[in-house]
Amino acid sequence: MTNPISLFQKPSKPVYLKAGLYGGTGSGKTYTAGKMAIGMVKSLKSKKPVTMFDTETGSDFLIPMFEEAGIELLVIKSRSFAKLVQATDEAEKISDVFIIDSIAHVWDEAVEAYKTKKNRKFIQINEWGEIKAIWGKFTKSYLNAKQNIILCSRAQDITENSVDEKSGQKDFSKIGERMRGEKYMGYEPSLLIRMESIQDLKRNKVTHMAYVEKDRTANMTGESVAEPTFESFQRVWDAYDHDGESEGIDDADSVSTFDDPDYSFEDMKQRRLSATESIKNIFIKNDASGSGSEEKKKRLDLLEKFFGTDNWVDICQDMPVKVDIKKLEEGVNALDAYFTKEKGISVEEAKKQLLNKKKGTK
Repeated sequence: MTNPISLFQKPSKPVYLKAGLYGGTGSGKTYTAGKMAIGMVKSLKSKKPVTMFDTETGSDFLIPMFEEAGIELLVIKSRSFAKLVQATDEAEKISDVFIIDSIAHVWDEAVEAYKTKKNRKFIQINEWGEIKAIWGKFTKSYLNAKQNIILCSRAQDITENSVDEKSGQKDFSKIGERMRGEKYMGYEPSLLIRMESIQDLKRNKVTHMAYVEKDRTANMTGESVAEPTFESFQRVWDAYDHDGESEGIDDADSVSTFDDPDYSFEDMKQRRLSATESIKNIFIKNDASGSGSEEKKKRLDLLEKFFGTDNWVDICQDMPVKVDIKKLEEGVNALDAYFTKEKGISVEEAKKQLLNKKKGTK
């Protein structure tokens, strides 16, 4: 029984399997995902179709498998991140099993879309956080969706810096593999399987292997399976309460806990640009923008007084930050008030003028 007063509640058993398959070309990801999906539908005795978000036309080759099983397959062929978020919500309404193949293409599309939006060829280091925050919309949908989801992706090498002992040459050495795409996507599936194709040249045969890297039910972690089917992972599937109620991740955010909600790099950059422009305008309006030595000295003294530095570059710099944005904005107001007082206007009247000015800009 849940306690409506406490934040803490009794945990519920897992209901929907969130599986992840990743591997190299020809490792059997799509084929295995199809087999698993068919097995899930049959086990649930579901009459609903299997839905699939297909980025590389793999669904075309699953048609015979689904026709033989007598199960309908509905497909969206796209690489659009925006469409994937929409598709995940719609798939939950019309199907019990959803296949995404491959998430790597969607991640690439999302990154390219961001670069197009910003009109640049490269992503700046401080912008990756913004991209990951946007990507989190899908991650949240993936985890909270009340349906079984099989997420496929290509493999990406994990490397580390290495130095050759003899030559001293620096290089990169491979230390493992991970799911290609957003760096931490591989942490989300409750069942993570690495696929690999092993070729026997003597017998002219390829064997598809599945290595269970993570199984949160603790039934198969560390095991390997040749030519995997749904039945290969039956022990994992049976550990789920498929008739139970799923408790998703809380969707609440913590924006209200921050004094200033505009903490993204782009917001800060825009605010700094606006503040520095205001400083220039204040000097111009008060006839303090001339090139004479006295005027220059007065400007430098005022910058030092209100912003803690007389270096204009430090005031304008976005990264690394030399002058805090709040200090900068407070300094603008103080500088404006200084000139207002210099003109013989009272502080109370200056406050009224400032308030009216802010109202006029809204």
